[in-house]
Amino acid sequence: MRASYCRTASGVLAALALFAMAAGCSRGKTKAAGRPGAASYGRPSSCQANLKAIATATVMYSVDYSRLPQAARFTDFWGALGPYLKLQTQGVSMICPETRQRYLLNTAISGRQMASAANLPMLRDAAPHADGKVYVAYPSGIVMQVLPTDPRLAGCTFK
Repeated sequence: MRASYCRTASGVLAALALFAMAAGCSRGKTKAAGRPGAASYGRPSSCQANLKAIATATVMYSVDYSRLPQAARFTDFWGALGPYLKLQTQGVSMICPETRQRYLLNTAISGRQMASAANLPMLRDAAPHADGKVYVAYPSGIVMQVLPTDPRLAGCTFK
């Protein structure tokens, strides 16, 4: 009983530490208002922040269930993560606030164990942003911006 409790407690602590690190990384300086291209330095876009919250919820889910959610569509995936998203923050959306399109799920990761899926793309934008790039989230919690033609996205089944 004690070993089981220790594994669960350490998993919960790991998930909380990951969330704390994600929250700490979102602080930074912004460009002066009114300047052309008033994007921010060190602060994630709202799309990136959405995907980071979803990826962090996925980590918490995998700690509890020892696998990723079983889902054939993003809406099923979203439903499985619902309780974990409510624990984190309000305002997380399944639609990119910048492209106004729903995120796409790589169905190849459905139900897999975290260790075998951590380096596979999990979610991506359905359409490129103004700079021609898409945000991609990994089950490990990493979110990055890449070109839609990036080789890491090849062979993925996004729905």
